[in-house]
Amino acid sequence: MRQSHTAVVARNAAWNGPFATEPWEAAWAAEAIYFVRLLTPVAFRVIMQYSVEISPDGIHWVELSQGTFDFNEHNVLAYRQLKHFGGWLRLSGNVHCYATHPDQMQDVRFMAYLTLKS
Repeated sequence: MRQSHTAVVARNAAWNGPFATEPWEAAWAAEAIYFVRLLTPVAFRVIMQYSVEISPDGIHWVELSQGTFDFNEHNVLAYRQLKHFGGWLRLSGNVHCYATHPDQMQDVRFMAYLTLKS
């Protein structure tokens, strides 16, 4: 029987600039999906340039893949599927908010989930 597990690796995170999620041990899994959700829809673009990183020990990291999530008020959920990733996983990168007023950026908060399946 296959097993699955979903971990919340970032909760209500106020990312504007560099970020990294909590690392997660995933050696038992055959596949993984990162989901990133913008908690409150905003009327401006939020661009997340991300890297999926792998590690043999959860301390030293190397990039596995990279990409871009483009969030706005109509697009608040993004995902990245993974296979062949080794022992530990985390998501890192930079978030750029294109708000017209600096105080709008206080509303930009994220949830990140890591779903693993054997």
